[in-house]
Amino acid sequence: MYDLNRGTWFHIPNDLAKILKHFQGKPKAGVYAQYDIENHKTLDSYFNFLEEHEFIFYTSQEQGAAFSPISMEWDYPAKISNAILDIGNNPDAYNIGSALAELESLGCGYLQLRQTDAQAVLEWDIILQIMATAAIFSIDLYIPYTPYSRETVERWATEHKRIQNVYIYGASKQSVEYFSRRVHGNLIYVTPNLVPEIFIQDPAYFTVTVPLFTESLRFNNYLNRKVYIDSLGGIRNAPKQEAVFGNVSKNRIVDIVDTYSFKSLWGVHKDMLLVCRDCEYRYMCVDNRIPVEDNDGTMWCFDTPCAYNPYIAKWRHEPEYVPAHPKFKKTKHCLS
Repeated sequence: MYDLNRGTWFHIPNDLAKILKHFQGKPKAGVYAQYDIENHKTLDSYFNFLEEHEFIFYTSQEQGAAFSPISMEWDYPAKISNAILDIGNNPDAYNIGSALAELESLGCGYLQLRQTDAQAVLEWDIILQIMATAAIFSIDLYIPYTPYSRETVERWATEHKRIQNVYIYGASKQSVEYFSRRVHGNLIYVTPNLVPEIFIQDPAYFTVTVPLFTESLRFNNYLNRKVYIDSLGGIRNAPKQEAVFGNVSKNRIVDIVDTYSFKSLWGVHKDMLLVCRDCEYRYMCVDNRIPVEDNDGTMWCFDTPCAYNPYIAKWRHEPEYVPAHPKFKKTKHCLS
């Protein structure tokens, strides 16, 4: 159950899920009337849970007609909503300021800045100062475990309020910590790779919001309206995609993102993806894998398994975990 107002979720029994779907808009007494008396104690526990967490409240049937369903429509008032900029060992490979100005003109509101070379010593104070006057209002940083100290990262987060999360890659173990001098954002330590094989490895990475939920119903919530600039200035959909559509030193980003080929994966949402379509987390999970099409063109899948198996409700780090493979015929791309 997604609590979109409070940004959290709860696991509920399948029977309760069926009741909520089947009896939506019906009187409470009508639910009890459909079950034998020996099941009423279970129904009591269900309704106590719903009341305790304020998922339901009671009205007359006349008053109930005044409460319209939440709109499931989604849109974003710009061509690009989020972007990733990689900075390698040569920060002069492309003009970061110019790329940011183009992204601003496209309406980009969310940005990831990533240091791709763990050995490079970048002038992050200068780079962040460029961001200080940008219209982009949310920034995540990806930096190596060294040479930046915890104190340096804390200072950046304190001075630049638009920094949301800082990911430290190459750490000895994975953990999520809070900043000491502010109440929002996380300091997240991840194990060796900058872009791990499976990024979503823990529920801590999930996000529950109305915009993400509604976008996930109809669009790929990772690739939709995203642009990625690699450390050489190449323009792509995302870091794990091989296709390069242009270069910021030669092409305008707006010209690239308007092409059909660039936007071709934006509409491949989770309900079109094998395994994902059966996962209870699919509308809060932003997965960095690139979808591939099944040979017959009716479905999509990923060619690497997820760290979570929805059929047994187990994560990779838990005992008895096995990868969830799509339950369909063997194809060229998808696992069988």
